[in-house]
Formats: sequence, C-alpha cells, structure tokens
Amino acid sequence: VVSIGTWVQGSKETENSTAIVGNWMDLGGRGVDTAWDYFDQPAVAAAIAAHGVNRKDVFITTKIPACVGKGEAAKLVDADLKQLNTQYLDLVLVHMPLGFDCDGTWAALEEALQANKTRSIGVSNFRKSNLESLLKKATVVPAVNQIGYSVFGHNDSSRI
Repeated sequence: VVSIGTWVQGSKETENSTAIVGNWMDLGGRGVDTAWDYFDQPAVAAAIAAHGVNRKDVFITTKIPACVGKGEAAKLVDADLKQLNTQYLDLVLVHMPLGFDCDGTWAALEEALQANKTRSIGVSNFRKSNLESLLKKATVVPAVNQIGYSVFGHNDSSRI
C-alpha cells in the first residue's frame, strides 16, 4: 500500500492535513499515514469522509508516540479510533523506541490486535537492537518497521 503522510509543521496543521488527504483521495490514493502526535486525526477523518470512500477501501496507519506503557498505549489506541472515526485501524505503530516501557506498550498493541481494534501492528524507527529486545517478550512479531528514508535524510551505513 502506498500511503500519504499527513505530518505538517506550522500553524495550519489541520488545514494542511485536510488538503493533503483530500488531494490524495482525488488522485485515487487510499493509504493514509498519520499519528496521534501529529494532532490532525480528526481532520484526516473528515477528509476521508468528505470523499465518500468506503472504509474497507482505505488503509489507515497511525502511530502512538513512543514506549508509553501498557495502560497509556491502550488509551491512545482507543483515542485514535475515536479521532479517526473508525471501528478499526489497519496498522498501529510504536512511533519510536523511546520511553520507559516498550514491552508493556507492545503488549497493549497485541491486545488491540486480539480485540480487532487493529488489523496489524508494527514499529517505526526501531534499530536492530530495539527489535531484538522487543522480540524477547513479544508474542506477535511486528508486521512493519517503518523507517524514514528519503533524498533529504538517510544513513547509508546503518543496518536495521
């Protein structure tokens, strides 16, 4: 799935996110990548709804900010569902391996998967050592490790 990212910087985040998603939908795009800490999920949901696309035809990826612990991660998944006005998410990622409880955070995502709140779970910006640590207690292997890589930012010498 090719997705459009909705992160923008500046004072018009919501307006820009609505335009980004709207233009993407107009072009036939059906994958949307957002995050709780982009503060744009209600605008993303409104843009999707305005285009009248069936939910089953849109792939929604969102991220919880970091390793926030089991209880907080569960609350964030529920908040994502509400903000994105959907019964389920297609992919929920742990945005980065920072924080105090990656194991608890991952356990919450595994429970969200079991409860059909999301169809898949994964991580973002994790290095090999982060993944190795996570996999020691995980019962579900991350479906994705989303990493940033572009002409403007990449590390050719890093190993994931």
